[in-house]
Amino acid sequence: MATESVEDVVRAFWHAYATLDFERALDLLADDVVYDDVGINHTTTGRDATRTMWMRFLEVVDPAGFEAPLHDLFTSDDGRYVLEWSNRVRVAGLWMGYPVAGRAFEIRGSSVGRVRNGRIVAHRDYWSALDAFVQLGITDVPSPGRRQ
Repeated sequence: MATESVEDVVRAFWHAYATLDFERALDLLADDVVYDDVGINHTTTGRDATRTMWMRFLEVVDPAGFEAPLHDLFTSDDGRYVLEWSNRVRVAGLWMGYPVAGRAFEIRGSSVGRVRNGRIVAHRDYWSALDAFVQLGITDVPSPGRRQ
């Protein structure tokens, strides 16, 4: 896989995410990947911890109501990348502890990351959790806390 371009790796990763094929997406991550979801103030380190985070996501998402179009992708020769994307999500269970099954939201976001030796070693998602909460009709929005 080390001979694949940064763009090839990132497009394959996004396709796997967009089709909820997290096992394929995990194959594209380095063992010690740092995956940071700024929208919910949650960081995982390592492929196993990222798998756990994604499996929790799968428990609450209706696959028939999930879309993740990729709008733009920029890469650099040193392995860095920037994505612009959106997600349309219909909730199948509790969303962060709130009973909103059947409701949906749409968010836009961006991601930055780095590929080394054909695998993603760092990935950071930026999106507004508040937008999702408002669209889901959740009014007592929790504070995600401050980053240290």
